[in-house]
Amino acid sequence: MAPAQEDTTGAGEANSNYAYHVLESCKKNREKTVLVIDGDLVTGLQMHQRISAAVYLLRARGVVPGDRVLITMVPSVDFFALTVATLSVGGCLVILDPSMGLERANHCIKIAGPSAWLMPAGSWFKYLKFLAPALRGISIQIEVDSLAATKSASSGGQGDKVLLGSGRVVELVEPQDCVPVENALVTFTTGSTGLPKLMLRQHNFLRNQGRSMSHSYAKEMKDRVGISETDGVYCTNLPLFGLHFITIGATCLVFPNLNKIQPAKILESIKKYGVTFIGGSPAFTYKLACHAAKLGISLPVKVTSMGGAPVYRGMFRTIASVTPEKKAVVLYGSTEVEPVSVIFAEEKLQLEAEKPDGHCIGRPVFEDSARVIGILSEPPKEPVDISTLEMPRGEIGEIVVSGWHVNTHQVEEKRLVRDVEGRVWLRIEDAGYMDREGRLWLVGRVKWRVERNGKTFWSTVVEQKVLDRCSVVTFAAYLPHKEEAWLFIEAPRGLPASEESALKQFLLTEAIPVDHLVVKAHIPKDRRHQSKPNTAVLFAASPFKRYTKLAMYLLRSNPLLTLVLFLLFLIFGVIFLLVLS
Repeated sequence: MAPAQEDTTGAGEANSNYAYHVLESCKKNREKTVLVIDGDLVTGLQMHQRISAAVYLLRARGVVPGDRVLITMVPSVDFFALTVATLSVGGCLVILDPSMGLERANHCIKIAGPSAWLMPAGSWFKYLKFLAPALRGISIQIEVDSLAATKSASSGGQGDKVLLGSGRVVELVEPQDCVPVENALVTFTTGSTGLPKLMLRQHNFLRNQGRSMSHSYAKEMKDRVGISETDGVYCTNLPLFGLHFITIGATCLVFPNLNKIQPAKILESIKKYGVTFIGGSPAFTYKLACHAAKLGISLPVKVTSMGGAPVYRGMFRTIASVTPEKKAVVLYGSTEVEPVSVIFAEEKLQLEAEKPDGHCIGRPVFEDSARVIGILSEPPKEPVDISTLEMPRGEIGEIVVSGWHVNTHQVEEKRLVRDVEGRVWLRIEDAGYMDREGRLWLVGRVKWRVERNGKTFWSTVVEQKVLDRCSVVTFAAYLPHKEEAWLFIEAPRGLPASEESALKQFLLTEAIPVDHLVVKAHIPKDRRHQSKPNTAVLFAASPFKRYTKLAMYLLRSNPLLTLVLFLLFLIFGVIFLLVLS
């Protein structure tokens, strides 16, 4: 097992810019298909051409190193090209969660302060500036026509130059042209305790995250799959993982929109392109597995993997049952570190056969990189001996991680624990325990625990018990809200009275506190994974209050609109009085 403190930060590399490595890969794999998305097959050369075209576009429009660049585009080939181009010119990409709502999005744009805004030509995105005032302050607003018009302009098919859509012939951007800067991405916290907070991701972190994923593949999967990571063909619903696969020179099929997933068509593509590895959110993998199970076939791949949300037992059993030789794997990680631990189906199904509390998420990928400590209200202000905070094996606490692969830059200080040996441990806000064999077990989010009468009830544990009990329930969310315990049940065909009565009796017998039991045909989930409850929507105010709040926000943020509406009100008022008289 590799040590967590191994120095693989990229010191001595030709260029620290992450785009350098993407372009190097594109040059090396010029004839190989590196990306398949929305029916587009893109070789390394074609990706290099689109990135080059995007770089010339950004430079021509005045984007300079250090500029923050907001991108509002659905995942596509051009999205990937513009992402890499922005990093290449030294820009810092600003990415927003589309489900956060107008007011929060406006807040995030305001505190990020982007200098440029990228959007598709002719799209409705340009009208967002009338709803989010922070967009109006962005000096460089670029509507991007399709970069697909670029093509090789050299003889012999060498592709050393590119013909832009404007007719201009330019040189391909070289890896060494990438501007070495520190920051690569601006993302935001969920804002569960208030407004979202800005978080910076450095180029080194992106590089180290890729290294960590490659190490995990070599250690856990290469022998099982039988091919190297770079020779694999991958299928995912998470675009940033697609960027990693392009960087290592593999082929990646990306299906980013979970709401439009058509499992039959995806399975056709998986067969057509010889996919070896399906990886993504649990919901994505599960949808494909359910379709395969319905057809009575196995998924035509070597490995299926999932992560980013709890993987419940029924879901995992279905996925494992249609994966050849049950080579299904759970990759546990977080935004700041990926992966933390790994476990394959054979071991996981055996360990969870007796339905213990929690989900086994496997052994840490790196030696001494994860521990379980007592739950802290605030971290120690001074460095401590981390072992004095550690929980005994089998006892629940919060999971902390440390190592070269963990992002601790620009993380809130309250999420860090510093030890006397100089290591920094990140609190990833999950709770669990470590068993005697050194395997981690997940029991839920620290902030989603319910405490009553000296006892603690964990979200993942309760949700799993509900799913084990009720066959008609497809999803459950056990959450605290305003000091009350809420249990949301998803039953698409409804929950029969007998089942609901039996469930209530079960909760009473198990002494699980539930102040509100809510049965829904569909529980709103996060847009990216479709695997975690969207708490902002679940606990939102009534529709009337929500729309009133939205209307007040629009009026406050658009003085001209307010003036126009006021004048219209006066005009109609005068007309009404004249009619009455």
